[in-house]
Amino acid sequence: MGRLSLETAGENPQLRQQISAAFAHWQHAIAMVIEQAVTQKELPTNTDSESLAGFVLNGWEGHSCVRRRKKATRRLRFSYATSSMGC
Repeated sequence: MGRLSLETAGENPQLRQQISAAFAHWQHAIAMVIEQAVTQKELPTNTDSESLAGFVLNGWEGHSCVRRRKKATRRLRFSYATSSMGC
């Protein structure tokens, strides 16, 4: 989706709007999972789920762009240590 938005959406306002809506939908879906984690006390109660979801989605899209640029075949691997958040 990120590549499509970079290559075509700038020239087509309707397509740009649809792509923005798709990203917003993905971000909201990620935020719902984060909210579940907060509810289950897997993340701090003051976690801003929408902001964190945006960060995750933008990070993933950025990684995808870098991977394509480098023609890499390995996917992103990372671990998220909640201890660094004071949990």
